[in-house]
Amino acid sequence: MSESHIFRTIILVSVLIVATIIIFLLMFQSKKFGNFLHNSLGVGHEKLKTVIEELRRKGFHLFGLFMPTTFYHTLKIGFVTQRKYSFIIGCILTFAWTVELVRYKFPEINKKIIGFMGKIMRENEKKGIAGASWYMLGSFISVTFFPPLIGITALLFLIFGDLFAALIGKVYGKTKIYGPKSLEGSIGCFVVCFLLGIFTFWRLGDISFTKSFLLAFFGAIGGTLAELFAFVNDNFFIPAASSVILWLISLILNIKFRPIYNTQN
Repeated sequence: MSESHIFRTIILVSVLIVATIIIFLLMFQSKKFGNFLHNSLGVGHEKLKTVIEELRRKGFHLFGLFMPTTFYHTLKIGFVTQRKYSFIIGCILTFAWTVELVRYKFPEINKKIIGFMGKIMRENEKKGIAGASWYMLGSFISVTFFPPLIGITALLFLIFGDLFAALIGKVYGKTKIYGPKSLEGSIGCFVVCFLLGIFTFWRLGDISFTKSFLLAFFGAIGGTLAELFAFVNDNFFIPAASSVILWLISLILNIKFRPIYNTQN
């Protein structure tokens, strides 16, 4: 299977995941479905409500897949360079943080934005900076200052690792290790990040399996720790910290990243 086919598969899977979340949210409105999950998975009704709220917020991260997918694909076909793509993201970042300034200066406008996006915003985001703006900042750092494959992987760590950490932690998390975060959620985050790392570095990056394994393994540990101890918004901290960690490990392993672009284009 060619790399382009592989990446199209990622996009298809992402769409299916989003569709599954939407269907799940709709089904949850049914009490019969809630009773089914309670009886079959042993998940209490209160936990289910918590999971639904988390899905509304974290599931929105899946729409952030536009960043790594467009970054990879536009580089692959030679449509843009890394510098040009970084400039585009920088423009979006400037717009996002301008909106944050407007929200801060004009409470009435902020109320309208909250009325539209309130269901996927945390309480601290309603009065502070929205997660989407933090995401754009983390994305800008990842795609600008690091090799493209590292930036893409770091963003995938955020999108999927953070999502699974939250969902597994909410449903099965019993062993608290840092504040409300659990060992079970962190294990889920690590496993997802590790598998994503192997995929991107070995399959998309054409790096040897041994080096891909080591880079993915230690990178997943770094991504999991970033998710666990994020001292600023995780939408910024996870991709930024993961990019730094992956880059340092790649230097230790003496990994040379080949260009993503197709030389035949």
